[in-house]
Amino acid sequence: MLPDTYVRPHRHVSNKCGDDRWELFVIVKGEAIVVTFNHEGKLQNRYILNPNTENIAIEIPPNTWHSVAITKNDTVMFESKPGPYLPMKDKDFAIWAPKEKEQKTKVFINWFIHGKLGSLPPT
Repeated sequence: MLPDTYVRPHRHVSNKCGDDRWELFVIVKGEAIVVTFNHEGKLQNRYILNPNTENIAIEIPPNTWHSVAITKNDTVMFESKPGPYLPMKDKDFAIWAPKEKEQKTKVFINWFIHGKLGSLPPT
């Protein structure tokens, strides 16, 4: 992954069987910022993952709005979540966040990397 890679904020909701839909990220190379949001889009937490620090992994709880920003070239992350993988039902995207390749995406990425915790997304 490269800087400016955008993962639209989303959450993984429990399936019909009630299985929890957590997600695990492990940084292998480079650096990534993982952020969580509340249901309105307010920044809740920001975690910097770097294999040269103590912060090499994060588990995102079920139903937690989250996203990832890449801050170094050639970043490699391992991602795991419970299956089965159903691409059309895997993610619930946030309506308060821009879609990939929209013009305001760069402003949004900059906000969740540098914005004040507790702030709302830029309009």
